[in-house]
Amino acid sequence: MSIVEEYWQGVAQRLQVEADVFNRLIMHNAESGRENESSLTDIVRRFLPPTVGVGTGIVIDSDGRRSQQCDLIVFDQSNSPNLLAQTSQMLFPVETVRLVIEVKTTVTKVEIEDVAAKIGSLNALSWVGKAENVPFALFGYSCGNSAGTIVSELLGLGADVMPRATCVMRPGVFGQSLPAAKAGLVALHKLDEHGVSISDSWVTPESDGPAIIIGGSSYPTTRIKAYGKEKVVGNPGRALLLFCAELLGILSESAGVEAHWLERYLSRTARELIEPEDS
Repeated sequence: MSIVEEYWQGVAQRLQVEADVFNRLIMHNAESGRENESSLTDIVRRFLPPTVGVGTGIVIDSDGRRSQQCDLIVFDQSNSPNLLAQTSQMLFPVETVRLVIEVKTTVTKVEIEDVAAKIGSLNALSWVGKAENVPFALFGYSCGNSAGTIVSELLGLGADVMPRATCVMRPGVFGQSLPAAKAGLVALHKLDEHGVSISDSWVTPESDGPAIIIGGSSYPTTRIKAYGKEKVVGNPGRALLLFCAELLGILSESAGVEAHWLERYLSRTARELIEPEDS
């Protein structure tokens, strides 16, 4: 496992611990959802340049159309009119929006259908001067259905309503819609005698528990197929790393964020997924 993957494993564990503790203390779904959004916002803000801001609200166009409520809106801070930010409910002209991120405590088939509807509402907005859609990403803390079911649901979405990037931290799911639709389980690689990840070789649990401890860290276990018996150990940190790398790639296109350097730190092995055709 590379030093970058180890670092992001620590970030993922901290994020999950924060969510678990707050969700136990605050049983109200709306409050726990807002706290989960806040935790992810902190991570996103840290890798954005000062010209790009993060807010929450509704995206609008000049024809009077509006999106559904958006959890996190990444916008061009140097080009966003403050006259639409005078209350706690902010309005973002579509021309200033660079990325929208939906945050779910638990990702289920129903939640994925909701995400598709939100993407549709964004795609219906008209840009002044050009025709394009706002990139959309989905982040979830855990799967409400099996990981295999979530992967299948993502791949079953139409090309126009599949999120550009998807991450479900536990047990570890990643998906992207460009350059081609792809989604799969992010599993923990076996390591060679030098501690280097072995390509397409996965750690399997020796017991039926929901998690195992490796090197002092907790990793979730999951079935490869929804109704199968074969299990592997998931890697939430690598799922989060792939997600953030994809966000940077999106923002390099839409907001001029420099992201090419990251490619050198993400090997082909680090990008490997267990995809449906592999399982």
